[in-house]
Amino acid sequence: MRDITYYFCLLPAIITISACSHKKKPGNRTDTLATLVSPATISTDTITYANESLRAQDTLRKDEQGNYDYSQLNYPAFKTLPALNREIEKAMLNSLGDEKPAGQSFKAYFDEYQKSFAEPDSSDTENIHASTLDLNISVSLQAANLVVLTWSEETSGGTHPNTNTGFINWNPKTDRRITLNDILINDHTTGLNKVAESIFRKDAKLGPRAPLTNYNFDNGEFALNNNFEITEKGLRFYYNSYEIQAYAYGPTELLVPYSSIKHLLRPNTVVTQFIK
Repeated sequence: MRDITYYFCLLPAIITISACSHKKKPGNRTDTLATLVSPATISTDTITYANESLRAQDTLRKDEQGNYDYSQLNYPAFKTLPALNREIEKAMLNSLGDEKPAGQSFKAYFDEYQKSFAEPDSSDTENIHASTLDLNISVSLQAANLVVLTWSEETSGGTHPNTNTGFINWNPKTDRRITLNDILINDHTTGLNKVAESIFRKDAKLGPRAPLTNYNFDNGEFALNNNFEITEKGLRFYYNSYEIQAYAYGPTELLVPYSSIKHLLRPNTVVTQFIK
């Protein structure tokens, strides 16, 4: 059986897997975004995207339960945001553990994968458990100058199933990713960590001086990761399984309300619209 191996990367770039075959199930959807020019001037843009679906499945060998290896990719394709489309394709390529030739479309690349996946592999010996990947990338929030994508990846075939989640915060006006530096003032790290640690300890029912020995923070010191989502209520940071605790504890979510970091927020950013 062709081996499918998963790797997890703590960037919003996704886990690695090799697989393939092609099945397309497009759907069309149109949404409206208000474009923030200033707190006093708001206009409206229409952004159209199609929900695309690609599937790769091995039909040559089954596992002991009669299941095939497969990889399922569901994602939005935006009509007027080419840089965001490239970001989405990059994420899917990372998920498939490969690169495509310059100038080749992602679907043409995936078609080639389909053909290679259907070829017999003389190195195949056994397939005890089918290796599967379900990657779903969807629009979770739309607002003025803001599109937030959530990617959720479920894998099986290893010691146990695993799920990982990440986010792409995007400015459709500039067609580029939104970073914390776009939202927060310079030298915000210390202040943001202080507020976030207080919330983290409260959620975990830990005292202000309780050691963090049960968590995988470097040197036992709390730290935020860069896996965050812009929401209407605040910045949501997400630690996937294994990241700061053992798999059995699952993921850890941490919401930092805008009201708690007003002193760190830049004026007139994409989150200004959510602050009352």
